[in-house]
Amino acid sequence: MRLEEQAAVLIAVQANLPPFMWGPPGQGKSQFIRGGFTKLGYRVRVLRVNTILPHHLSGTQIPNK
Repeated sequence: MRLEEQAAVLIAVQANLPPFMWGPPGQGKSQFIRGGFTKLGYRVRVLRVNTILPHHLSGTQIPNK
């Protein structure tokens, strides 16, 4: 993960918002979350939802054409 992405996740957690990360496998998303947040005392749950579109989870409206 890029440093900008890591910073965005940290800001979301500090604002008491659950982070939502989406991207191709092998980018270090799960490793970043497990490694950093478990050391800070957070309970971590990683969901792998590769059969669900991101807007199904986040509630973002996607217009149909």
